[in-house]
Amino acid sequence: MIRTRIYLDTGFHIDVQEPVEEVRKMLQYSADGCFIAFTFENGETINIIRDHVISFTKL
Repeated sequence: MIRTRIYLDTGFHIDVQEPVEEVRKMLQYSADGCFIAFTFENGETINIIRDHVISFTKL
């Protein structure tokens, strides 16, 4: 189930399964330049560099 929409600095967004609270913690406790793994609805994983995330919102 899609829970969070993440907006990237490229102008695109991705929808992921992680709840918004978990996304907030992942971004808050990771270092600049770190890769963070998120899960698409189909179960595939995507790794995004923390610095490329502009904002996120609950769906």
